[in-house]
Amino acid sequence: MKDSVTKKVWTTTTKKADMRQISSANNKMLWLLMVIIAAVIVFSSMYFSLFTESSALMAVLIIVGIVVLLAIGKQTNQGAKGWQFVLEARLEMRKVVWPTRQETINSTLIVLAIVAVASVIIYFVGMLFMHLIQAILS
Repeated sequence: MKDSVTKKVWTTTTKKADMRQISSANNKMLWLLMVIIAAVIVFSSMYFSLFTESSALMAVLIIVGIVVLLAIGKQTNQGAKGWQFVLEARLEMRKVVWPTRQETINSTLIVLAIVAVASVIIYFVGMLFMHLIQAILS
């Protein structure tokens, strides 16, 4: 298991070093294309909502548009960096030692008990202040 984690760490760091950069002009063109597609999605969803009752068609078009936006966005320099971040985050999540079910239940019960005790204390402090203010004003 440890060898596979080490191997994955090594491959992600080498991929990060080899990450290709596209030219600034191409990057800007991709971003412009994404803005145009996003505008088309927004305006077409507004148009369909005014003239048709087919919300299923509108939902499918929006989902397809978002998938296209993500595919184009991944090709940009910023999208490649973002995708690399997602891959590294998944790798880190695999390294985490997650608590067992019993540990989670015990921690939850402790938090609930502390919240209950704190609520009772705050209630009594509020009641004390209310009685003090009533005594002062009367």
